[in-house]
Amino acid sequence: MKLGTDADLIEAARAGDGPALTALIERLRDEIYRLSLRMLWHPEDAADATQEILFKVVTSIARFRGESTVRTWAFRIATNHLLNIRRSRVEEQSLTFEAFARDLADGIDGTDASNRPRLRVTRRIRRCSRRK
Repeated sequence: MKLGTDADLIEAARAGDGPALTALIERLRDEIYRLSLRMLWHPEDAADATQEILFKVVTSIARFRGESTVRTWAFRIATNHLLNIRRSRVEEQSLTFEAFARDLADGIDGTDASNRPRLRVTRRIRRCSRRK
């Protein structure tokens, strides 16, 4: 099959052309992986997210309306997916000020040089709470 533009490939893929769909996914894969890596920071997480995003692209190809380029449409799918992943990670942590203060206090032993900045922050927190 002659490789054409992204628009040609998506039209052929929508008509059931498997090689066109494969070629389109191969064109998008590296860029989506790089976006995933920038947003998730971990190569394994980025690789997993890329596979999930490409699956969404393949299963949503019939809904592509052509109002934007194929890349823009695929990146919108990718961005929404990656933002949902990041949002769910933050929700899993369910941080509170009390939990944060407890974690700071538990991790400070005063001997490790890497804890000195946290020690200063904890001391400031304690000083401020005593003033009230």
